[in-house]
Amino acid sequence: MCFMVSVQCNGEISLTRSRLGTKIAYYLNAGLCNGLNEVSTVKVLVIDTIDNRRKSITARLRDRGWIISSMYMISMDNMHSVLTSHDVLVVLDQDEAVVRSILAKIMNQPIKCIFNQHISSFTRYVNRQNMIFINSEESNDVEESVIAKIDGWHLDSARLQPIAHDARSKVMLEMARKAAKTSATVLISGETGTGKEVLAKYIHQHSSFHDGPYITVNCAALPENMMEAILFGYEKGAFTSAVNTYVGKFEQAQNGTLLLDEIAEMPIGLQAKLLRVLQERELERLSGKRVVRLNLRVIAASNRDLKNQVINGLFRKDLYYRLHVLSVRCPALRERLNDILPLAEYFIRHHAKILDKNEPVLTEGAKNKLVSHVWPGNIRELENVIQRAMIMTEGAVIDAGDISLEEGLYDFEQTDGQGGYASNIEQFSSKLEESEAKAIMEVLHEADGCRNIAARRLNISPRTLRYKIAKLRAIGLKVP
Repeated sequence: MCFMVSVQCNGEISLTRSRLGTKIAYYLNAGLCNGLNEVSTVKVLVIDTIDNRRKSITARLRDRGWIISSMYMISMDNMHSVLTSHDVLVVLDQDEAVVRSILAKIMNQPIKCIFNQHISSFTRYVNRQNMIFINSEESNDVEESVIAKIDGWHLDSARLQPIAHDARSKVMLEMARKAAKTSATVLISGETGTGKEVLAKYIHQHSSFHDGPYITVNCAALPENMMEAILFGYEKGAFTSAVNTYVGKFEQAQNGTLLLDEIAEMPIGLQAKLLRVLQERELERLSGKRVVRLNLRVIAASNRDLKNQVINGLFRKDLYYRLHVLSVRCPALRERLNDILPLAEYFIRHHAKILDKNEPVLTEGAKNKLVSHVWPGNIRELENVIQRAMIMTEGAVIDAGDISLEEGLYDFEQTDGQGGYASNIEQFSSKLEESEAKAIMEVLHEADGCRNIAARRLNISPRTLRYKIAKLRAIGLKVP
């Protein structure tokens, strides 16, 4: 018996019993690709006390062209650096204490893991992790179970590079290649859904830091009062709930790459400390007495114009210039028309594998419909459209009628002619909800989309604002 561990949109852990690797792959790979080509440089670490089984698994995985490491057991001394330099961990027949240490080290890391331990002992450790627990007592062949689960993940999609057929995309990719050759800080800008994180991973994988960890921090998702502690770490006793020492994200990314996504959402007070860390390449944990020297590449990403943020006093000018050493812009999909069909065809291949279907062909009508759409949601919207068509289509072709496009989404550019923003009252269950939505959109526009500032002006918490924004997006409104 095996269980799949997934995190639902509301943050709850879901355990799904499944015998089909394709179903496991479907959930674990959702949202993994954002306009990519396949490049197989997957790194797998096999830790197994049974010598013959470890050698057999290692050999079978190496035949797939992946980079494989193996060991009898892992040392506690360099455990974090060893674990985070791999994409996949296979941990078999290890003591429960060792498994707990591994789980603690890779918490919140984008690493896929397979253990032959019973899930009931580790439920509280698996939040936000792509993990499969195989019950060795109920599995006749652990090795075959491991291979089947790994194959189900379609791991070649874990190491990808952006598709660049359009001239604008080629310029972007060339800038990223040049940036990867240095250790300088990189600022990636672009609308939501244009593939900024994909480009950041590409820079990491082609840099001298590629053997180190790749750590992502979404500044918009972190509680403001905990952001400093999460980024820079803290010592035991630094505050009431600090019962253990915590290694911050900067230290976790040591000898690797740290992506600060949605950097515009960082409180201006914390920006000063970030500036100092970037300048001095060192930090002190909260309540710490020891200076930690840093060796890592920092990449910042934003879907907002940071120059305007600086002009409006929402972002520090000195930090902007520190981040703006190298700048790469991800063009909107409507600006890279020659990428639309190659992206669509890639998504067809990708979801055909996941859904275990033959690859349908786009008709000329379908191609024309895709190319003529403005794609306000960019590549993410294109993938959703293709995924929906793949699910609904039974035949060998995808025609124009099979492609469902959402028109007239809420947009800041659409006004009602009186300075307000047009909306469809039928989208709301009451006038009160419509008025609240308009107020939120107005304040977000005035704050240039900054959630923290908008929340203060609305006199609500950032968490409440994020919840309300999620509801607006759920009914099809475009929120910056």
